[in-house]
Amino acid sequence: MAQMTDPMNSLLGLQDALKKRLFQMERGRVHPDIGVHMDQPKAGTTRLTYAKISPTGFVKAIAVFVTIEPYEGLPCFQIGYAVAPAFQRQGNGAEIVKKSIDEMINGFRSVIPSFYIEAIVGAQNEASLKIAGKYIAKEAREIEDEFAREPAKQFFRRVG
Repeated sequence: MAQMTDPMNSLLGLQDALKKRLFQMERGRVHPDIGVHMDQPKAGTTRLTYAKISPTGFVKAIAVFVTIEPYEGLPCFQIGYAVAPAFQRQGNGAEIVKKSIDEMINGFRSVIPSFYIEAIVGAQNEASLKIAGKYIAKEAREIEDEFAREPAKQFFRRVG
């Protein structure tokens, strides 16, 4: 069963890591106005983090993709996204999700021409549901999150 995580924790962690200068994000190739960072938080798991960062270094919004079990023999990434409270309701969430998917398509084109994206969104999170419905899939499956034991929606899309 699918699990939700709170991507706001990732946004805060990224903000802290950037403040401490633990690493620098690369510029996006398709969208140079966003930052990109790839790492492997644990063996066999790849994490791609995309961020919209203010000129003063504040993380406005992030989209994080983590590899999960392949689906139909193709790689599958679960997405989580968050927007810092001061930057909500300004289109930042939609922008980072759209631009991050563009970056993945461009970056994977020659190696992984097709892959899946899954989003698990809390049934009460209207802003995130709207973004997932626009950029991941128009239709969602109603599920219960196995971690939070709360109603959620699963969005699933083949890219490429």
